This record gives sequence, structure tokens and C-alpha cells, in this order.
Amino acid sequence: MSVTLESLSKDLHRELAAKPIGECREKVCALISDALQDDAFVARHLPDRKEGEHPREVLYEDCLLYTSDAADEEDSV
Repeated sequence: MSVTLESLSKDLHRELAAKPIGECREKVCALISDALQDDAFVARHLPDRKEGEHPREVLYEDCLLYTSDAADEEDSV
């Protein structure tokens, strides 16, 4: 079965949410390694760069905005 960006992000999130990074580092590396060995995943999400293009691309970005009551009183978000 081919790795999808959605399945990779869900698997990574599950691992990282369940344990401290030190305890899941090997599993996270294995998940990324599996994705990078999947030819369909690489072709879809990591195309060769043309000369002059930025050498890196963000595949997935997750943002968590956390505010406390105290922060809400002091700053507008």
C-alpha cells in the first residue's frame, strides 16, 4: 500500500502525541523512511527541483495556537 501525506501525518501525530520525542524517535524515523522509500510518495511530493528553485519544500505544516486567560487579558490575538 502506498504511503499518502495524510496517512504519514496521522501516523506521525499519533506517535508524537503518545510519547515524549525521546521515546518515539526511532518510530518517527521509521515512518519517514518508509515514506521516502515509496516511489509514488516521492514522485508526488518530492519532485526534482529545477535550477534556481528553492531546495526545500514544506510538505505539511501544523500550527497550534494556545492562549491562556491571562494572555487573553493582556494581548489581543
